[in-house]
Amino acid sequence: MKKFLLLLVVGVSMFVIGCNENPLPTSDTTIFEKRTPVQKDTVKRRIPIEQVLPCLRLTREQDSVIRLILKEEKECTIECKKEFQESIKTLRQEYNTKMEKYRRVEKTDETRKEIEILTFEFRQTQKDLEKQYKEKMSLCAKNLNTDIETILRKDQLTLWNLWKATGKVPCDRVKP
Repeated sequence: MKKFLLLLVVGVSMFVIGCNENPLPTSDTTIFEKRTPVQKDTVKRRIPIEQVLPCLRLTREQDSVIRLILKEEKECTIECKKEFQESIKTLRQEYNTKMEKYRRVEKTDETRKEIEILTFEFRQTQKDLEKQYKEKMSLCAKNLNTDIETILRKDQLTLWNLWKATGKVPCDRVKP
């Protein structure tokens, strides 16, 4: 009987309050915004090198050499990524084997300290590997830029430096 009355009260209250009413629009939405939205115009997106090359009006020799340089840079980045992934994988395996002796064991203050030390060493080594990876990747990009700049003429180099500085297409062509 109590359940019936409860259902009756809920049903009547829904009917009286009105389920079909449109909610009132809120005029103040600042409480819902955690941060200010980013305008699409302010986001800086760099145009890829492949889209800049037609602006430089390269000769056939320059184009073939630059394509070879781009291929070498791509191989360099792939090799760096592969080396980084392998080193992280071995680091994780070593960490997991060291942590295996602490699994299913009662945690005392001493074991917690040892686990904390192992975890700190793991994270520090991981940060060092990430730093080395970033340095190698930046070296690949730097080599790409210097190799291309040695091939370009002065007028081409001006357009190239404009692209490097702004990230925009340096010539008047239809944007894709």
